[in-house]
Amino acid sequence: MNFTSIILLSNGYLDKYIKRTQLGIAFIYHRNNDGNESKETSFYMDRKKFENYDEFIEKFNKPKESHKLTTDDCYTPDDVYNIVLDWVINTYNLPNDTKIIRPFYPGGNYKEFDYPADCVVVDNPPFSILANIRKWYMKQGIKYFLFCPTLTSLYKKHEDCLVITERKITYTNGALVNTSFVTNLEDKNAIVTAPDLSLLLKQAKSQEVKSSKRIEKKYPKNVVSLATLGSLVRRGQSVTIPKNACCTIREIEAEKRAGLESFGRKLLVADNVAEDIDKKLKLPTINTEEYVLELSEVEKAIIKTLRKGNNGTRSL
Repeated sequence: MNFTSIILLSNGYLDKYIKRTQLGIAFIYHRNNDGNESKETSFYMDRKKFENYDEFIEKFNKPKESHKLTTDDCYTPDDVYNIVLDWVINTYNLPNDTKIIRPFYPGGNYKEFDYPADCVVVDNPPFSILANIRKWYMKQGIKYFLFCPTLTSLYKKHEDCLVITERKITYTNGALVNTSFVTNLEDKNAIVTAPDLSLLLKQAKSQEVKSSKRIEKKYPKNVVSLATLGSLVRRGQSVTIPKNACCTIREIEAEKRAGLESFGRKLLVADNVAEDIDKKLKLPTINTEEYVLELSEVEKAIIKTLRKGNNGTRSL
């Protein structure tokens, strides 16, 4: 049995010891919150084929044409995972000796993992088999808090809880996924919104937007772009601009002075044309069909049972 000790400082977490054997790796995180209190959380990762991990990461460095990215390849940035873990521990008041499990790794099988008693799985599973994973954990009585795609994780039966963060996360492979979470740590709730977790994830260093700040220019009414005219078409509004009421320009003097880049040509239009366009931009969209949907008697009956606080959930 070999012991390797390393020290890594990452996002307020001190990864102090790594105990590595042929059967797995155990992590012990010492979490210093305010300098006076030190919490210890154990991590167990059954990595029988840990040597395959480098190959798993290496494929993300290959040209895009040689590897089609999928949501199953979304390896989680360390700071994102640490933020989620910290939020889970604090939100659900997990005891200090709770064993946090990460069974999803290259070459692993979550069903064959040796789950300690009273453990909690906090991990990013393959999204393509997420439904099966949730059902299996519920059947086995294993607690979990899992990453999931926001728009496809609401199922007919609310056996667990969807924690909505509506946060687009950039994963290590470059994939951008609108991410939320599913958990059975919530006893009574089917849906929970977590704006605090969403904000924390937004502030993660790995999620910083690398592009420069976008500048939105607001032109005078007499400057009309083709994009503006296109929006009028989509709104169902007709506009006619006479030849003697407009001239084509590339930019206005204010753009030059401010050193702002201008894309595409625009029109400088007469006052009466500018006023006409401005009024039509403020009008409601026309030529659209509004279809008012109503509840059926069956759906109304279900709502009445929900108002009574009836236990369980229904699906049609």
